[in-house]
Amino acid sequence: MKLKKKKKRRRVEDNDDNDDQSEQPQQNDNEQQSSTGSSSSPSFVTAQPTLTHRALAHLITNNTPHPNHNNKNQYYLQHLITQNIDGLHGKTTSLPRNQLSILHGDIFTEKCPTCHKEYIRNYEISTIGLQPTGRYCTLGGDPPGSCTGALIDTLLDWEDALPEVDWERSQ
Repeated sequence: MKLKKKKKRRRVEDNDDNDDQSEQPQQNDNEQQSSTGSSSSPSFVTAQPTLTHRALAHLITNNTPHPNHNNKNQYYLQHLITQNIDGLHGKTTSLPRNQLSILHGDIFTEKCPTCHKEYIRNYEISTIGLQPTGRYCTLGGDPPGSCTGALIDTLLDWEDALPEVDWERSQ
């Protein structure tokens, strides 16, 4: 008889524990939810371009003339301008960089201020405000590979001006 009571009591305790867990999920210090989102939000690294990103890239790269214009050089979309720093437009591999203006920088891009070579990384750059990242240019220069400039991030801080080349392309 005592054995049955223990089993029954254990089941009640297990149910109580499960109820508590479902109401208040346990989180460790690294998984704290922020006030703006949940810890299950995708990171910039794992985020993928949406159908909209791909559709915009398709409209630029396929150069389909707009049917209601007499001018055969009038296309649906000629250039894309973004203020997003998430790098998703850059992940749409069909979109040429010269048809994309990234006005506020890209969390995956480093740039050499000496030769202007861009390095697209598969990880987030840890600095902000056009600061040195601790890496050096190895591909730029004349001859290629001769530049050893200190790479900087491309993310703008409040006081930074828009990047001149991207701004001019966007006009």
